[in-house]
Amino acid sequence: MPWLRKFVADEGGDALIFVMGMMIVLLGFVGLATDAGMLAVRYRTAQNVVDSAALGAAQQISAGSDLSTASTIANEIAQNSGISTSNLTITYLDSTGHQTSDVGEVFYVRASIAETFQTLMLQVLGIKTDSVQANSTAGVAVTLPCVLCLIGYSNGVELDLTGNGNANVSNGGVIINSSGNNAATATGNGHLIAPTIGVVGGVSTSGNGYFQPYPTKVRPIPDPLAALPVPSFSGTNYGSVSGSKTLSPGIYNNITVGSNGTMNLQPGTYIITGSMSATGNGSFKGSGVTLYFTCGSINPQACSSTGQQGGSLSLTGNGSFQITAPTSGDYAGMVIFYDRNNTNTLRLTGNGSDQLTGSIYGKSATATLTGNGGIFQVNSLIVVDSAYLTGNGSIGIDYSKSLNYQRAGIPGITQ
Repeated sequence: MPWLRKFVADEGGDALIFVMGMMIVLLGFVGLATDAGMLAVRYRTAQNVVDSAALGAAQQISAGSDLSTASTIANEIAQNSGISTSNLTITYLDSTGHQTSDVGEVFYVRASIAETFQTLMLQVLGIKTDSVQANSTAGVAVTLPCVLCLIGYSNGVELDLTGNGNANVSNGGVIINSSGNNAATATGNGHLIAPTIGVVGGVSTSGNGYFQPYPTKVRPIPDPLAALPVPSFSGTNYGSVSGSKTLSPGIYNNITVGSNGTMNLQPGTYIITGSMSATGNGSFKGSGVTLYFTCGSINPQACSSTGQQGGSLSLTGNGSFQITAPTSGDYAGMVIFYDRNNTNTLRLTGNGSDQLTGSIYGKSATATLTGNGGIFQVNSLIVVDSAYLTGNGSIGIDYSKSLNYQRAGIPGITQ
């Protein structure tokens, strides 16, 4: 039966073609699985290397090494892990994320790897090579801590001591981010004494004004309270209040006390969109209090990202205050908090009897601190854009960590 033999022969050829096709598909799946596994291993290796290289270079800079030494350490880390240094790129960034070659401006180190390698099983499908990319950024630790942190990035005056104003800082240093020629100025009899004083820009003194010790050059620091959460705009809206009262936490437009009145603040968070001020002999008293100053008229809202004048604190004249921060909760140790884009001024005029305990934070605000006889003592971490220290009395910034917001340290790997 010739026709049967022909049929079987034809069917056998088709089967062989089918089997060969299936083998190619199967090899493709095997190759895909094999090379995908290899790709995952290579990516993990590359990611570990860039993490280690970025941290290694950042640690070298923190220890005072130059960029060449930092890059050498990063390359050695790559080589010891089997990564060619030609595939590793180290970039140095300033505090704003722009590339810099000035070691004094370096705040971040970015390590990148781009590696191409030969495939294994996928060769049979014509896929000869594959590639991996990995990136890591490490923060450079700031070795000069600050209790008075002036974090504006201007090229103007950020610390100004005038008249007879003098300030003494304890248990922490002072850092001024301004790159201006007169970033820190002391005129008249104004002076500042602190354990350490660091400035990015220049220093100017005249008359009897002085800094002790004389400021040293430092790299700019980032906002040490950048992780501080913003309060929710919830609670009863009390509008504007004045006179002698006992207040509950909530939302306020204006809070004013004058003459011989006393405003008692119950523990909690106060959202203020207008002004909080004491005039004459008026006084504020409160324990366990956080004051948050934001924008809006009656109803609070975030300030514009381009900068906007919002609520403000003004404790001046002969008014007195005894205000302390909470000791527990999200705002433990935080007493005054300006919206990060609130550009209004924070004014504090203190006498020897005044008390302010807890951190003061106004990323975009200027703080005017005035001694008005005796020693105006605050137990605060102060983080503001800039500061003016004036008056005829002494200002004491006596920082105690346990009574202030527990700020996070600058991270190693940031992304």
